[in-house]
Amino acid sequence: MPINPSNLSNYGLFKKFWQTDEGTHDGLAHRGLDEVTPQGVDTLATYALDHEADGTVSAPDARKIDDTEKSVMRAILEHDHYGAFFELDARPKVLEKFALPAADVHPTSAVPWAKAETVEGTKVLKQTDDFVVRGGFTVELDDGSSKRVTAGEVSQIAGESQKDMRLSQYMVWVGQNQGMYATDGSTGVVVSNGMRWVNKIDIREDTGEERPKWAPSGDLAGIEGPLVRQAGDKVLWVQGLYASNPTSDPTSTNFAGWVQVSKSGRIVNEGFTTGQPDFGWGATGNLDWLAKSSFNPYMDPELRLKLFVNGVADVAKLEAQAEALGLPKDWKKYLEPQG
Repeated sequence: MPINPSNLSNYGLFKKFWQTDEGTHDGLAHRGLDEVTPQGVDTLATYALDHEADGTVSAPDARKIDDTEKSVMRAILEHDHYGAFFELDARPKVLEKFALPAADVHPTSAVPWAKAETVEGTKVLKQTDDFVVRGGFTVELDDGSSKRVTAGEVSQIAGESQKDMRLSQYMVWVGQNQGMYATDGSTGVVVSNGMRWVNKIDIREDTGEERPKWAPSGDLAGIEGPLVRQAGDKVLWVQGLYASNPTSDPTSTNFAGWVQVSKSGRIVNEGFTTGQPDFGWGATGNLDWLAKSSFNPYMDPELRLKLFVNGVADVAKLEAQAEALGLPKDWKKYLEPQG
């Protein structure tokens, strides 16, 4: 019997899986504060044996996991949000305890990207004796066909772990670039490349239902789906602000959004409300003013440097910032007489 995911909270088995009792160390999810362990699966199976689908206690002679409870567990395991709260070793045990056919439940093993290394901007998950990737993967081939590969045949996996930009990661990245960077500001097919700057990241913390004036009203959708408040959580309202000139306060919004943080400090959900970029890029090393231009191969590097140093009216200020700007030691030879 198919279960409507929006009705999961009506079933006792879901309430047991998502229960709010904290500090019991029973291997259950505790509203997303923990992951379900193999021991937690045993707890769920025992609960299903002792209770009816609606949560009432079963008669002593009627201890069994019925078809409705199997469907509920399958719906939890397949759910985009709730299904992520199972440890890798717990997933196959769910299939065993609830007699679910592995071929019908996807994914049977989630890729644990949290344990991956980042190599040149790409997440790489390596299979070792100390860290074994279990299960299998379906690989789409260039000819359009697909092939099932067991995890034992895989030496490493490399790929992107998400499709959308996370606000929390973007905030860190903006800080690492000291507020000066470039983005494609359009998430659609239109390209909107350009330089951006942020002078201040303003963060407001709310534990209730209050929102800042700039925040949208109504339901909020984040990278993990709709915002669903949890006991003891808080919402951080974030604004990346910039100033239009050096003497004014940063009051213009470059980007804004929210981050939901659980009682234990774990990010549960997050999303942009405005200013979400398609991607961004920045540079942390010294500028090479005499390097060839990749954007315009016809631009002479020395002409570019000459245009810059002669475009600054106060040469004394330029001299004070020369090292920070990475200007070559002989940059003054490019200065033209002013007058």
